[in-house]
Amino acid sequence: MTILVTGANGFIGSHIVRSLLKRDYQVRVLVRPDADMRNLDGLHVEVVQGDLLKASSVIDAAAGCKAVIHTAGWINTHPFDGWRVWEINFVGATNVFTAAHLACVEKVIYTASIFTLGVGGDGRPASESVTDNLGSLKFPYVAARRAAQAKAEKLLTAGLPIVFIYPTYCVGPRVHDFRASPQRQIMAFLRGRMPFYTSGGLNLVDVRDAAEAHVLALERGEIGNKYLIAGQDVTFRELFQRLDKAAGRRTILLPVPRAAMLAGGWIMQWFSRAPIMDYNTARLLRYRWYYDASQAKRDLGYCPRPLDETLCDTVAWLRENHYIR
Repeated sequence: MTILVTGANGFIGSHIVRSLLKRDYQVRVLVRPDADMRNLDGLHVEVVQGDLLKASSVIDAAAGCKAVIHTAGWINTHPFDGWRVWEINFVGATNVFTAAHLACVEKVIYTASIFTLGVGGDGRPASESVTDNLGSLKFPYVAARRAAQAKAEKLLTAGLPIVFIYPTYCVGPRVHDFRASPQRQIMAFLRGRMPFYTSGGLNLVDVRDAAEAHVLALERGEIGNKYLIAGQDVTFRELFQRLDKAAGRRTILLPVPRAAMLAGGWIMQWFSRAPIMDYNTARLLRYRWYYDASQAKRDLGYCPRPLDETLCDTVAWLRENHYIR
């Protein structure tokens, strides 16, 4: 059985490829000709060069495949990258859905976004049943993911066999691209450049567990179902304390009011195309992105590892590869 994986050279995608290979699946990957392939070094995969934004190349890549795992996307909240964000996250997803339909695949595993679900009330963990309650967030990344979600749900009713997977914030080893939040904030903290925190929080999941959940969804997921792939809920202060422990050090942490965080993000985005934090990221930091993975645990057999294990593995890998000291 050949499985097409989009975004296979990325953080989550490369771990999905490893999980598939461990189960003896044949894996085909769609990558751009100029793609960074470090995450796939040494892996036995069929490489198809193409462009997610060109429908014909996606159709060619999907031909003959039994299933598609669509994880390609671009997490970017910078206001100057809106059109490119829309293309990759909506147009690219639409092309994949079309290609999967034409290839008559048995299942599409779609890596959806928690931004299309929303957050729990009063800081409580949200489940798959939460309705989009973040209407005030209308920047391009969120808009593109909402549009792609709506497109996928429409195609589901038309017969496309889609399973929705919602990873929370993925961390773990083997990440070479730190542009996506919260990776860039974690890297900045570990490099001593961001010793401050705000009142929000988030759910962190090991990228290896998130990847395994995609394969479990391929094997056990019910068509049309939504599965939250969550790990552990932590406040930002607690996250940085745990990172300190994993790194064997002690940082003096400074709380920052929300207004100051927003102002800092607005200023930084005008001086860099990849700042530690931009204005939209600062807006996101006010929420507690807490989630409940009970359904995935029950239906898929999903079992996340402890967060401290993930953070220790992450710090060790970053040091081995000379990203931090």
